[in-house]
Amino acid sequence: MKASNKQPSDWKVVFRNWLARLIAQKWFDIGLRGKMSALVTVGLTGLIAIFAFIGITTIRQATQQLLNEHVLRARILAESLDSNLGQVAGMLTILSSQIDMDEPQADLQAWRTVVEQDFRSVQGVYLFDARTNLMAGTTRAPNVDWSRVPAIQAAREGLERNISIEGMPRPYAIIAVPVIRTQSRKTVGVLAAVLDLSNPDIFLSSDSLGLEHDGTLQVLDGNGQVLVNTQPDRALTPATIDKIMNQLFVEGQPTVEACLGCTDDELKETGTIIAFAPLSQVPWGVVIWHDSEELFAPVRLLGLQALIL
Repeated sequence: MKASNKQPSDWKVVFRNWLARLIAQKWFDIGLRGKMSALVTVGLTGLIAIFAFIGITTIRQATQQLLNEHVLRARILAESLDSNLGQVAGMLTILSSQIDMDEPQADLQAWRTVVEQDFRSVQGVYLFDARTNLMAGTTRAPNVDWSRVPAIQAAREGLERNISIEGMPRPYAIIAVPVIRTQSRKTVGVLAAVLDLSNPDIFLSSDSLGLEHDGTLQVLDGNGQVLVNTQPDRALTPATIDKIMNQLFVEGQPTVEACLGCTDDELKETGTIIAFAPLSQVPWGVVIWHDSEELFAPVRLLGLQALIL
C-alpha cells in the first residue's frame, strides 16, 4: 500500500530531474553568441511588452478622461440652465407679492432695470388679470394668444410655478406664477416672464458654451423637440433623438454614450459621442454631441506618439 502511494510522486521527481538536465545540456550546447542573442531577444520582447502596456493604459486613461469631461460639461450646463430658470421664477414670486394690481405699470418699470441687468435672457415681464387679459409689461408683448398658453392658465388656477414652451412661438419659453392676495388667498392675476432660449445668457455662464472639438449643444424637451441648438446646420437624426428619449430621459442621470442601441462595433454603427444631463426644474435635457473622429483625435495622436516611442 505504501509503495503504491510513493510511485506517482517518484515518477514526477524523475521527470523533473530529467527535464532539468535536458535544459541544462541544451544551454551548454549553445555557443556564447547564441546565448547572448537569446538574452537580447528575451529582453527586447519584455521591454516592448512593458511599453505596449504603458501605451495602452495611457490611451485608456486619456479616453476615459475625455468622456468624463464630456459628461461633466453637460451636467454643468444643465445645472446652470436649471439655476437660471429657478432664479427667474423666484424673482417673479417676489414681484407677485409686491405688485399693485391697481397701478401695476409703475411696479414693473421699477423692476425693469433689475431684469435687464441680471436676467438678460428675459425678453419681458407681463401682468395678466384673472381672465388672462394683458394689463402691463416691462416691454412690448410678443404677438401671442395668451388665452391659449397653458402655463398662464395653470398659474391662474393657483399652481405656484409653471415653465413651458406650449403656446409660445419659437424660440420662446414662459415662466408664470400666480398673483395671490395676502388676506383672501385668492388668485387675482398672473405674472409671467418670457425667455429667449436662443440667447446664450439663458445659461448663467455663457463662456461654458465654448465647446471644444466643434461639439454641438442642444436642449431637448420631454417630447424630443429641439429648444436650443448652437449649430443649426447640424442636427441629430430622428432615430437618435428617439433613443435619447427612450433611454437617457428615462434613466434621468448624467451619462455619456458612444452608441445608443448598437449591437455591433459602436464606432462603426455611429460616429457620434453623446453626453446627456437632465434638468430638475422642467422635463428637459441638455445634450452635447461630437463626431467621434474629432473628439478622439488627441487620443489617437497620443497613441501614435506612444507607438513611435
